[in-house]
Amino acid sequence: MTQQKLNKEILQKLIKATTQEEVTDLIKSHPFFQNCKWMPYGNQENNAGTIKAQSPDPVGALVEKITNGIDALLSRMCWDNKIDPESPSAPQSQNDAIRKFFGDKVANFDLSDKEVREIALKTVRIIAEGTPEKPTISVFDFGEGQHPKDFPKTFLSIGGSNKIKIKFAHGVYNQGGSAALKFCGNGYQLILSRRAPNIRNGAEDLWGFALVREWYEPGFKAESYQYCVVDDEVPSIPYEPLKILPDGDTFESGSFVRLFSYTLKNPNSSITGQRNREFAREINKRYFSMPLPIQLNELRSQLPGWSEKNKVTRIYGLWRLLKKQFDDKKIIRTVLPLKAELGIFELRTIEIAVLNDEGDTGQSYKNQQEKIFLTINGQSQHTETVNFLKHDCLLPDLAPYMFVHIDLSNASWQANKVFHTARSGVIDIPEYAEFHKRLIDSIKGDETLKELNSEYKERKLRNAQPEDKDLSRYISRLVKDNPFLAELLNTGEEVPTEKPKGPKKEYIGEYIPTMFDIGENEKEIPYNRYARLRIKTDAVNDYLTRTKDKGEFSWTQSKLVQINQYSLKNGFLPVRIEPVKDAKPGDVDTITFELTRPNQKSLNADLKITIGEFEEPKINPPTPSKPPTKQALKLPERKYIPKDDWSKENWTSPSGKRWTGFDIADIAEDQEGITVYINKEPDVLAEFPKRNQKYASGDMMSMVQKRFFASIYLYAIAMFFEMKNETEQRDWAIPNSLKAISKFILDLAFTNRAEQIEKD
Repeated sequence: MTQQKLNKEILQKLIKATTQEEVTDLIKSHPFFQNCKWMPYGNQENNAGTIKAQSPDPVGALVEKITNGIDALLSRMCWDNKIDPESPSAPQSQNDAIRKFFGDKVANFDLSDKEVREIALKTVRIIAEGTPEKPTISVFDFGEGQHPKDFPKTFLSIGGSNKIKIKFAHGVYNQGGSAALKFCGNGYQLILSRRAPNIRNGAEDLWGFALVREWYEPGFKAESYQYCVVDDEVPSIPYEPLKILPDGDTFESGSFVRLFSYTLKNPNSSITGQRNREFAREINKRYFSMPLPIQLNELRSQLPGWSEKNKVTRIYGLWRLLKKQFDDKKIIRTVLPLKAELGIFELRTIEIAVLNDEGDTGQSYKNQQEKIFLTINGQSQHTETVNFLKHDCLLPDLAPYMFVHIDLSNASWQANKVFHTARSGVIDIPEYAEFHKRLIDSIKGDETLKELNSEYKERKLRNAQPEDKDLSRYISRLVKDNPFLAELLNTGEEVPTEKPKGPKKEYIGEYIPTMFDIGENEKEIPYNRYARLRIKTDAVNDYLTRTKDKGEFSWTQSKLVQINQYSLKNGFLPVRIEPVKDAKPGDVDTITFELTRPNQKSLNADLKITIGEFEEPKINPPTPSKPPTKQALKLPERKYIPKDDWSKENWTSPSGKRWTGFDIADIAEDQEGITVYINKEPDVLAEFPKRNQKYASGDMMSMVQKRFFASIYLYAIAMFFEMKNETEQRDWAIPNSLKAISKFILDLAFTNRAEQIEKD
């Protein structure tokens, strides 16, 4: 048999193989492999370290295949339009490329379901087949493809520079494509590609293919990855259309990557599944805002629940999915675009979607732990969980209902230093610490988010039991007599707060604003402080967020200060102005603020900023201490949650857990202070009088409850302050410790066992 026939036969068999065992048998028995030679992947003998340092999870590794496919598609469209992808005339960002080649409608993702289906057929497809436990995953793209002679410097390379000059390409380091190898059975990966016919430049029209494997050489300290060649070249066959797409469709050019016996965390669920932790949902999280939709095909008909109806789906990222529902008030309460200068990432828009807290619609979004997504070209580089919003931004009741997206595309090359090349998080360097601080300031300082947090809290606690005045007096006496607790709770005079009298007036603004007043033309800011500016306008609250006739708020960037813009609220646009680290006293700059108006002249205002001398923080002068009184005690709020509330499916504690009768209490901190949530009907209170009949009467049981709730309340507060700076551990430690303490606290206080301890 000729080599060409061997090549074609082995390619057909590899395409049909659906398990790693089948590939192993072919390597052992097929004559093709008697003639092949195995070469080190990336031309590096010791390559496993680099490959294993890529994406640490199998879904993230597959996302790299998707981004490579989209890069290849955009490159092909450049060539189709006679544009060299590396040239200055090529699109300078991925968004520019989508807009140029697909149009504004696709770039803005203003697409019908039919349009999504049509586009997804031409971008990237992922297909699962084989066994339920270890499916074989295939990834097709319809991009530029590669000629067999170019495989070693593209598909089979590590750390090359083939994309580093292509501004619109997502790939940078030429490493991500190898990330999937460690999740393949025996490292088996088949690559098949044909260069698009109009860009072959006279080269022979061939399908090239390469099989990659993991290999351990006895005596070595680690494995390595290799690919096969024949006569020192990547094997190939003459071009012919290949019927290898689902439903017998023909594949004519582009690239096909087959990952044998691929490890997935939930392999027995369909890859088209959109529930939490299912494959499509996980892809949507990691590729949070895809530039183009893609298609998934599940061919494992033996899976539970598989049917012709759910074997195909299209996905385009969780943020795109949410944006399609922004007008659905059953799901989305509001959308806020905040602008902030975020250190090394410069001026960015912080897009915040707040889900509706009433009803069960959108429950899967609410249950998701990841809430803040930092993306580049739509791919998640780093996420923050709900705890960031709860503890750092002090929005505990709103946090489960928030999604935050910050697009960091086209940041300077220095900004890339912040992220791991494996897209697995951030590197803890000063630049990230500054970004982190500014992000907290932007979210925590927004008045609209504060008000929504209070509103959601009130709604969550609308059925909470009223406070027992006798219990309040009892707790106050306990605190007053205990120096530790008195100091902890900052005993002293209450500071009176002036509250507006009468009903709050409803704000009615102008559809198109006519006023834009910053109130002052000059401002001096000490170099160690910041200033707040409230720009007065008559715009309606949704002027910057609505779909039609919306305006844009912006300012000229300065080398002296960084600015955060908060949400437009009732005629005011608040901004925070903070000097940069290098600003010196006497430095001066002028910033122009602008509010655009559709089809009208923009509204502008100039502010001259002078950097002032160091200013000591203002500290209130000490006042003579007074004997503490019960009115002076600043006791944290107590909320008693009845069983009718905590037994509901959509109710969760501040730490995000569903309660049962075993749960006792939890604690949360917002910008108004701390609140202790106490289970009004825990099992221990119901069981105690059954074991101790003398406490079963009404008066005695009332005394037991009073002491129990007081003890739990004070334990919770003491633990909170002991763990003030350990927020992640606190969420777990306080509720679980109180659960443990509750099992014996009443026995110690009331039973004969307690009296026996005193006698002993």
